[in-house]
Amino acid sequence: MNPDQSKTLECSETKSEELSSAVGRFVPESNVPTAAPQQEVSRRSRFRVATEVLVILTILAGLIAGRSCGSYLVVNNGERSDVVFVPAGGLQQRYDKALDLLRQGYAERMVADIRAGSHFGLSTMKMASNYFETQSDISSRIHLCSIKAGTSESIQAADCLRELRPKSVLIVTGEFQTRRALLNFSHDMPRYRWSVMPVQPKRSFPVKWWTRKNLAKSVFFEWTRLLWWEFVERWEPSKGLEQNCPTSITTMIARS
Repeated sequence: MNPDQSKTLECSETKSEELSSAVGRFVPESNVPTAAPQQEVSRRSRFRVATEVLVILTILAGLIAGRSCGSYLVVNNGERSDVVFVPAGGLQQRYDKALDLLRQGYAERMVADIRAGSHFGLSTMKMASNYFETQSDISSRIHLCSIKAGTSESIQAADCLRELRPKSVLIVTGEFQTRRALLNFSHDMPRYRWSVMPVQPKRSFPVKWWTRKNLAKSVFFEWTRLLWWEFVERWEPSKGLEQNCPTSITTMIARS
């Protein structure tokens, strides 16, 4: 290579270096390849894993809660009391269970709430009166309380219970209504010591409510009522249960 060619080559290399340096000064740093994409991929991967774990834990918690939600509704802490109390509604077996407890000495008196109404030309109070009069051995210890629609049952039942002046009350109701009934009546009438006993025989826990359609419906609707009571009715202003409330009470007198 002659001297002229060598000088030309050196000049070209110098110009190339200067050009690269100039381009480097004007190219934004953001366009320079870095490790940022890899870090972003790693961050997204960790977020996806954390999301999947959270979803799995949520599903497991839901399964555990769903398996136990029927059992949670059932409370059975019944004890001997001054009065055995049957809230209105439900099947006749509630009243029959209370009659058995009365005979077994669980209480001295029984108060049965009866929803006001009529069937086949007879009032519900008359029908209930006719039925309880057949319990000749304990009919004088049975008191019927007429419960009218549109007014809280606690308000009307309070006056019926006040007539007997008890210190303790045993509630008899359906198994899935036990928790709500205990919370409701003990909240509205704290002057009494409350306990509750379900009508149905004791079940093995957890209660397998998902195996039968009627049990599933009962659990669903009772949870709806319980949540409504917890978040709405519980915080309503005082219902004035210490006031005299319009209601009717009938004492069954044993016929000789």
